Amino acid sequence: MKVTFVYTDCGLFNQNNFNRGVAILSACLKQKGYQVGLLKISKPITKKEFIRLIEKERPDLIAFSFISTMFTQIKKFSLWVKELGIPALHGGMHPTVAPEDCLAEEGINVICRGEGEGAIVDFCAAMEAKSDLKTIPNIWVKEEGRIYRNPCRALIENLDSLPYPDYELFEYDILEESLLHRALVTQASRGCLYSCTYCCNALVRSLYSNKEKFLRHYSVDRLLEEVEWGLKKYPFLKEVRFYDDTLAQDKDWFSEFALKYKNRIGLPYSGNERVENIDLETASRLKASGCVSLDLGIESGNSMIRERYMNRWMSNEKIIDGFSILKQYGIRANSFNVLGMVGETPQSILETVRLNALVNPLVVFNAYFYPFKGTRAYEMVQEKKYRIREGPSSFFEKPIVIIDTIQERQLVFFYKYFYFLMGLYARLWKVFKNEGNKIRAIDKIVTSRYFPYSIFNFFHFGKEDLLVLLRRHYKVYLFLRRLYRGIKR
Repeated sequence: MKVTFVYTDCGLFNQNNFNRGVAILSACLKQKGYQVGLLKISKPITKKEFIRLIEKERPDLIAFSFISTMFTQIKKFSLWVKELGIPALHGGMHPTVAPEDCLAEEGINVICRGEGEGAIVDFCAAMEAKSDLKTIPNIWVKEEGRIYRNPCRALIENLDSLPYPDYELFEYDILEESLLHRALVTQASRGCLYSCTYCCNALVRSLYSNKEKFLRHYSVDRLLEEVEWGLKKYPFLKEVRFYDDTLAQDKDWFSEFALKYKNRIGLPYSGNERVENIDLETASRLKASGCVSLDLGIESGNSMIRERYMNRWMSNEKIIDGFSILKQYGIRANSFNVLGMVGETPQSILETVRLNALVNPLVVFNAYFYPFKGTRAYEMVQEKKYRIREGPSSFFEKPIVIIDTIQERQLVFFYKYFYFLMGLYARLWKVFKNEGNKIRAIDKIVTSRYFPYSIFNFFHFGKEDLLVLLRRHYKVYLFLRRLYRGIKR
């Protein structure tokens, strides 16, 4: 029996990337003797080409894995698959948080909620045996107007029991992480104990009987064995990237990791963290073990928005302190920000700009607010009757929620000119120092109802626009990036 995964990362900044979840599902299937293929869609595709590629694969089952921003594309692909008469299973985060929405679509009849390693193997075994598919844990089936809803099996508590991810399925050596960043992408844990309103973690936790085990780590030795195995497979890689929500949240685990990683791997690594977890001791261990870069969520410079609308309870002082500690230890600190959150105003975005200018991250990652179904943020959007725009395949293309506290043209302006405004405020602070009235004058100018936002937006061509243009010509982008890095060295 052959399973072909269909995975799309066709977005402005999300193209040609690795998906660890699909790679582990593939490894689980191969362990049981199933054949596995992948149709990876990183650019727009016609129906004719899609069908040609599926027919070339000749699968017995098509497995879709997708997040909410991919749903518009997946609905179209699902109808094309239905025309071919091939069974399909839809999994990933969107079917997990919005199962009813998925099954309301004509082309979707079976979904998998939650962790899918056991479910997809059981599903394939039931297909082979021609037994009942409607009683498998995690699986929901739509049949003859009725939906059969099965609860999720318990979380996989022992992550060491999972196989190494199937990097070869994605042809990892030609992906962006490999070609551009020379990095092995991996993960040390699953789950997160925080409950940010815009994140799906709170809903996903509630699906499991053993939800108290939601945050789980690979043992340090098992994790490093996988990293060693991956670096042996791809010896040209020069860095390791951990995609955990928070890498150092469990202090005891991280203490062991920091000591062993340095001795066994020795390559620079990067990851994600929260400012609440950054202290002098943790920063010292990060630096000693080889950490060169961390991405931290500022999210908003306005404390009311962070606390009331995001459930993020760190103070501006804690944010400043976290970035300062990392810089003290020579660790590059990057920031994440969400623009257009419920409650957002031009003034609150300027607070975000100024806070970023103050901590001076090396790279700023801005995203338009996206209200995932099942989250508290989505409920807030519904309560306020805000319109949600369908269609964007990423958080970086255009505003997704139309709110009444900031005009769309204003939001686009601050998104496009975020870097420019950061630099402007940094220079103003140096020139005027304690002359706050002059700095506040800039605030009034760029938040005035008479400011020509639309004109500035029309003529803007910045770093992000250049990257989008270059990524359409991947080999040129790769050559120029390597040339730039060589000159910089």
